[in-house]
Amino acid sequence: MKKSYSFIFVLMFVFAYNCFTQTSATLPNNRYQRKEKLRNIQITPEQEAKIFEYLRQNFPETVDRLEKLKITNPAMYKNQLVKIYKEITYVERIKNNDPERYQEILKEKKLNAKSLELAKKYKETDDEQEKLKIKKDLEELLYQLFDYRQKNREFEIQRLEKKLAELKAANIKRNENKKIIIEKRLKQLIGEKDYLNW
Repeated sequence: MKKSYSFIFVLMFVFAYNCFTQTSATLPNNRYQRKEKLRNIQITPEQEAKIFEYLRQNFPETVDRLEKLKITNPAMYKNQLVKIYKEITYVERIKNNDPERYQEILKEKKLNAKSLELAKKYKETDDEQEKLKIKKDLEELLYQLFDYRQKNREFEIQRLEKKLAELKAANIKRNENKKIIIEKRLKQLIGEKDYLNW
């Protein structure tokens, strides 16, 4: 009898170990694995066209740079396409659910792109007067950008608080219905029919 229990225990351990190693191997838990995962994503020609359409509508100044990158550094170009496509997917999901928030996020992204352009101009110019003007413009823009970022963070905090409240309420309900939940699971595990199901 003891041998059969120990054999079952060993089988359960092996099964649990295999489940754990397979799961953890598929999760990108470090920077290298995440980069590897990005490299393996294939962007279709339709998705590439969608990316360029999005950029032309919202960030026209980036289109030329991306097209040059396609020629000068194809690997980096591919990585950029993947990142932009993921961003578009995220932003479109927001656009469908909350058009007002979508506009706010788009404004934030445009201001961020503009700040990067100004920083690049600042570094490239040798004229001290021009540098002072660019620095002043950049500072004003960063104040605006900060306000948009804070607004979007506050929205995200509210969303997470709402989700947390829902989870807490569900947990209370589960505690209240503990006996029913356990009885239902017991029936599932032993193969007993539950005649209360629809």
